[in-house]
Amino acid sequence: MRRKDYFLRKYVIGSIAVGVVIIFLLRLWDLQFMSDEYKVNA
Repeated sequence: MRRKDYFLRKYVIGSIAVGVVIIFLLRLWDLQFMSDEYKVNA
């Protein structure tokens, strides 16, 4: 049982890290392509 807990924890931590990276990339994409703020100031 103890070994299985560590095995599952690896996937939980990995999925949280992937989720944070996806959110970060979506925010960057939104800022760069969807926002008109930088086009107006350029």
